Amino acid sequence: MGSSVKKGVGKPTLYKTAMKRKNVMLDLETIETLKALGGGNLSEGIRKAAEQSVHWTLPMCSVCGESVARKSGMCEDCEMLARQSQ
Repeated sequence: MGSSVKKGVGKPTLYKTAMKRKNVMLDLETIETLKALGGGNLSEGIRKAAEQSVHWTLPMCSVCGESVARKSGMCEDCEMLARQSQ
């Protein structure tokens, strides 16, 4: 008997990448804030806070205002449109 992997068994994943379990220490006020941000889910609140933090610190696309981390200063879509219009 070989080991076989059963497909479709278990809870489906919600995210494209695997999650890792980590322990964090937070004060009660921070916990309540993050839970509210995550719709009652602390982990979701932490993910949303991290995502918002990245958006606040990354430069914005000079065309549409989306967060970018590209040398051109434009998001991928706007950069592609600019190349097509040349």
